[in-house]
Amino acid sequence: MQSSIFPELYPVKKPIFLASLDKLVQLPTKPVIIPSDGKGNKRSKKSLSTRASRKYHTNQILAPLLYYAKEIDSPLHNHYQKAFYCNNTLTQINGKLTGKYCNSRVCHTCNRIRTAKQINGYEPIMARSIAEGNKIAFATLTIPNVKDTELKDTIRLMKKQLSLIQRVITERRGISAKGIIKLEITWSYKRKDFHPHFHILSDSFEYNQMIIEEWLKRFPDATIKAQDNKYADMDIALKELFKYSTKIIDTDNSKVNDKTNRIAHVNLYALDVIMNALYKQKTITAFGMKQLSEDIESLISQEYYDLPPTQGELIETTIYDYENHCYKKVMAYEWVIDIEWIWDNNDWFYNGIALSDYVPKTKDKFSFHFHYK
Repeated sequence: MQSSIFPELYPVKKPIFLASLDKLVQLPTKPVIIPSDGKGNKRSKKSLSTRASRKYHTNQILAPLLYYAKEIDSPLHNHYQKAFYCNNTLTQINGKLTGKYCNSRVCHTCNRIRTAKQINGYEPIMARSIAEGNKIAFATLTIPNVKDTELKDTIRLMKKQLSLIQRVITERRGISAKGIIKLEITWSYKRKDFHPHFHILSDSFEYNQMIIEEWLKRFPDATIKAQDNKYADMDIALKELFKYSTKIIDTDNSKVNDKTNRIAHVNLYALDVIMNALYKQKTITAFGMKQLSEDIESLISQEYYDLPPTQGELIETTIYDYENHCYKKVMAYEWVIDIEWIWDNNDWFYNGIALSDYVPKTKDKFSFHFHYK
């Protein structure tokens, strides 16, 4: 069977490229200044390049996903479209860039901001608990894999039972803890089914263990071997906890002409099923402390100090060099109008000028294949 809209969808064998995604975009706060020696600090330029990389790779996934969603009449077609145009236009005002964010879980840019927000919010609370003598424990709760038609109802049941378990431990046994619960869903290509599961990070190994014991009573088909509870380093555990709600790509290596190529596989069917199951669902729940919102602001302004010159007046000004304890003259741009940078393939442009100078690098590329079931 072939798709009339996306003819290679079953499966798609057209290779495109994807680079690894890491580190949240940094937000420099220094003024827009070009030192007189012309060697300016490029840290904000680097963060813009990372930001462009996330935008580029998100769209590489969303382009075929949009075709597929339209073909099957997915309820999330408009949602994916909003993610595709996330940060499509950046407005520059006096050294600040303002972008409109989609808040979608399929968007790498929004996911990284969401991750940093959660880590920055919960880390101080857990750190205080450690300072009080508690140890961090990381637990995993699983059940047998389920079919696509069972996924939504299974998630509701899992959430309800876990909430009841926590009430039993807190109210009947009088035991409490501070922690975070994260819902994740993965897809098994071999079995063609889905694996919803919970990760729990808390300041009590015993509390986690009690949850596992009650969990096995309520889900008799779950095996004790599939559950896990261990002490963990907080920084590593937090990053592991918040890194994703679902793994979008699977990778493997293959040799072509004696060269090893990394191949990324994206199953559009599985991705759409998972995104529908998670749509408007909380994936992160805090207990024993204040719950943080998973949402990010729709408009975010970020300040940079080495934006490419566009329209404005280059003036000479004097600043104090604290490192060398002297005054020196530098050239600085005095912005006079608002600038709109428009996304085109792999960068934002204004009057032919590239904002980030991002170009996908050969060393970061790997073949990208899309599949249907």
